[in-house]
Amino acid sequence: MLSRQKILGQIRANKPPELPSPIVPFFNENEGKINAVEKFGEVLRFVGGSFYELPAGETNPNAWLVRELKRLFPAAKSVVSSLSLGMETQTITPETDTSVLEGIDLAVLYGEIAVAENAAIWLPEAQMPHRAVPFITQYLVLVVKKESFVRNMHEAYQLIPKQNQTYGVFISGPSKTADIEQSLVIGAHGARGLTVFVV
Repeated sequence: MLSRQKILGQIRANKPPELPSPIVPFFNENEGKINAVEKFGEVLRFVGGSFYELPAGETNPNAWLVRELKRLFPAAKSVVSSLSLGMETQTITPETDTSVLEGIDLAVLYGEIAVAENAAIWLPEAQMPHRAVPFITQYLVLVVKKESFVRNMHEAYQLIPKQNQTYGVFISGPSKTADIEQSLVIGAHGARGLTVFVV
């Protein structure tokens, strides 16, 4: 018998019995005590982002969103969006040249899940015109529905479909670093600013 086969045979013979997977606690002790939307806004502002909710009585969320985008980003010339905004946007596809991508001023994308504990938003590839867009744009706007908020990452992972996922990312921002002389720089290696709109 070859030494390789002998070693593998000994491993198989001494295999420990199978045990059930450990139960991961759900960490839902604060259930009913946290307003997920308010907590999300609080955390996002703390990490340097901006947070806006659809005003009470506003009947046209799309028109409100466009007005706010024009007010907050008046200088944005190249706008990319995965939403139908009713405003002029640039068409981007996965095949778009990088020289075009680097000129994006504003990206407006739809986030599917918003996590209160860390102000992270789940952005699947289906909501990105190109994988690089959320990171190469100068300013990133994520639009989320009020019913898509959850308290923590455990709840968020329960909602992410396990099938047909090619790529996705949790985004919380804007990007920042304090490596150089311990001086905080916002927008260091990604979007210079992150704005979240709740509709």
